[in-house]
Amino acid sequence: LAEELRHRTRQIELLNRILQRAYEDNFDDAGNPRPLKQDGLPLSIAEQIVFVPGYTEDVAKHFAAGATAYIASSEVPLEASGTSPMKPLVPVIASHDGYEATHIVNEVNGWLFGHRHDPPSDPGSRHHYFWEEAEDMYRVMNRALDVYHEERPEDKGKWLEMTRAVIFSPFTQLEVG
Repeated sequence: LAEELRHRTRQIELLNRILQRAYEDNFDDAGNPRPLKQDGLPLSIAEQIVFVPGYTEDVAKHFAAGATAYIASSEVPLEASGTSPMKPLVPVIASHDGYEATHIVNEVNGWLFGHRHDPPSDPGSRHHYFWEEAEDMYRVMNRALDVYHEERPEDKGKWLEMTRAVIFSPFTQLEVG
């Protein structure tokens, strides 16, 4: 129980750090001001995360139009086809599942995280497997933020290059003949 609590606390801390960093640095950085409440105060991170019931392709078009990155965190091997990241045409952060596993090249058109194999069936190992998945996802999300904000000299212009790679990659995958 103590180890479980320690893991959960660490996961919450990691996610809070990433969300805070994305919020403070304006991860979507489209030149738009941060969303404000009616009283003029900025929305908290929790107020900006929503569950969308009845999510459809029509609804997805509205979200994709304003996206800077896309996170696809399906459980290996449960993704039906994994073509959702094709919609927004932005760098993708994804698990090794579906379309993403075969079309994402790390630091070229996105990032992959986690295991490349199915989770184990026994509960103890399965639990450990998912903690490792989460840890790796947070590591990759931080790397994506580094690239977006050009934290390292070698990252200068990389986000734009990656976005271009995403936009043109569907066309390079077509077989002509």
